Amino acid sequence: SPRMRPSWPMFKIHYRYRKTVYHITLTRLAADSTEGDQLILDGKRLLETRVPLTDDRQDHFVEFKTH
Repeated sequence: SPRMRPSWPMFKIHYRYRKTVYHITLTRLAADSTEGDQLILDGKRLLETRVPLTDDRQDHFVEFKTH
């Protein structure tokens, strides 16, 4: 469960897993949003709460949207 400063609407990190880079964007949903938390890996929504790490030497893009 990521924790963000309340004043930050979003932030990005770049995480290296062996020889693979994960570009991770965390975005805070609007307070009145009816959407639930979303975890998206390479454009596909994940049902699990963790990002599966694979050392395939490709760049991967992760989006986490939360309240």
